[in-house]
Amino acid sequence: MLAKKLVLDEELVASGRQRAWAKPRAQLAYLARAWCGMKAIEIARHLNRDASMVSRLCTSHEAVRDLKTEKKIAEASDRQLTTRA
Repeated sequence: MLAKKLVLDEELVASGRQRAWAKPRAQLAYLARAWCGMKAIEIARHLNRDASMVSRLCTSHEAVRDLKTEKKIAEASDRQLTTRA
């Protein structure tokens, strides 16, 4: 399971333009900015992108936000935080 997660993490931040990862990457960038208050330059460093690309990702995600999925992510994040404490 851990190996699969690491592969997915690597694909998410890999350089290149894999279409399958565009929406998840956009959502991640948007949530990092909206929920964590991260700046585009910080997110760009983590995603191996430039800051202008991160801004475009956030803007594209804002137009098609899936609040149901965001709620699931928030709930999963809360569960992880409470189990670690």
